[in-house]
Formats: sequence, C-alpha cells, structure tokens
Amino acid sequence: MKIFRNVLLLLCLLAICKSDPTRIHMKFRCDPRIFMWCGNLIVYEQNDSYRLDIMTNETFCKTGGTKEFNYEISKGGDKFPKYRWWYQLSHDCSSTLGTRCLSPRGTYDTPVEGLGRVEIDEDVFNRGYTGGPCLVPSEPRTMISMNGSISDEEVIFKR
Repeated sequence: MKIFRNVLLLLCLLAICKSDPTRIHMKFRCDPRIFMWCGNLIVYEQNDSYRLDIMTNETFCKTGGTKEFNYEISKGGDKFPKYRWWYQLSHDCSSTLGTRCLSPRGTYDTPVEGLGRVEIDEDVFNRGYTGGPCLVPSEPRTMISMNGSISDEEVIFKR
C-alpha cells in the first residue's frame, strides 16, 4: 500500500513539473508562377535570459506555391508563465531572384502549462528585407507579443 501511494505521489509530481508541448503549424505561400523556391527556416524560443534558443533549423526547396511545417516542441519548462516563439525565414521567393529575410515583428506567446498552439500563415512573395539571408540573432531589439502586449526582453542580431 505504501509503494502504491509513493508511486502515485511520484506520478503527480512528474505531471506538475513536466511542461506540455506546443504545436506549431506554419504555412508559407510563394507565387505559383515561381517554379521552385528555396529557404531556411529557424524557429526560436526566447528565454528568460534575453537569448533566443534555436528549436529547429530546416533548409528546404519547394516546387509549387506552398510549404508547410508542423512541429510539436516540448521545451521542458520556463521561469515565465509563457513561451515566446519567433522565427526567421530566409527565402528566394521573389521577382528579383535575390534572397530575402522574413521574420515577424514580435513573438507568438503560448502558455507553459497546457497544450500551446501557434498558427502562422504568410504570403512570402517579395516579402522580407533584401540583401541576403537572415542575420544571426545579437543586437538589442524590443520584442512585441503578437497578442498586442509589449515585452521588455531583447533579441540580439549580428552579421
């Protein structure tokens, strides 16, 4: 009986300490007249020390218009009550044939506890800044939550 009680207590503690996953669905649409386009997608989670942790980094080439990504990420907890998701997409879906960098103005926030969901649906044709692939995160920048609240954390960018 004591063993059963101890096992039950341990399971309860594990359930409390373990964070639930975040499901991220991303859809990027290129102009269908572009026969093939390529890109590199990096998904970050901004942690409490003002750094961005790379959660996934994927290079792709796509024939046709739309490229979709589905991720289920279990970060393992955070000191804050929410995760802050952000991405950078370097792509060549443009009329100028150059590489562009597309990233959101702010973060997509999900709760640490419970199942989190992020839905991103972007037209990428001729969108993003020009001049090559995305910069690696390293100068201070204020992040704005996509739900409208302002975050005082920093994101760092460097060449």
